[in-house]
Amino acid sequence: MLTLKQAFTAAAVHQNMKVQAQLCEGCPLNSLHKLCEKIEGLHASKAKVEIQKHLSTFNNKDQGSIFEGVQKMKPKNELEENELVLSMLRQLYEEKQKQHVHNGDAKQTLQSCPQQSSATEQLSLSARFKLDNLKSKAKRSFAESLENILSMVSIVLINSYYNTKGDHLFYPVHPNP
Repeated sequence: MLTLKQAFTAAAVHQNMKVQAQLCEGCPLNSLHKLCEKIEGLHASKAKVEIQKHLSTFNNKDQGSIFEGVQKMKPKNELEENELVLSMLRQLYEEKQKQHVHNGDAKQTLQSCPQQSSATEQLSLSARFKLDNLKSKAKRSFAESLENILSMVSIVLINSYYNTKGDHLFYPVHPNP
């Protein structure tokens, strides 16, 4: 009985590793996650350049809607502008994600044999798991990027306050050097 349990446990671990390795590279939320990872910890001006490179891959309609949205909000500095662009990108990617078809899902729609219904159900469940996993990663990296941007803003504000008082500057202590 113990051997049977070990076999199922090993199979489950192996399956989970395979599922994590098979994330859909075409997912819009995966693209957002990669962008957030790329700009993580960058200075606002460098992050803005990376965001602009990313936006250059969009069609004119999407670029225009993001540009108009940012202009309406009238950001005061680059950090605020980056934050606005990322929030608009998140909304756009979430809309695109609703219409996105995963690689495994396309194969699933082509199969209509009743004998393979349990296999297609498993594919559907694994695709749902991958999507949920990707969504949580994108949300987490988005939140972390915003936290870093906001901490940079607070440091700039504190430094500008102390500069006007003539006191010492505040330098952040980064946990990850």
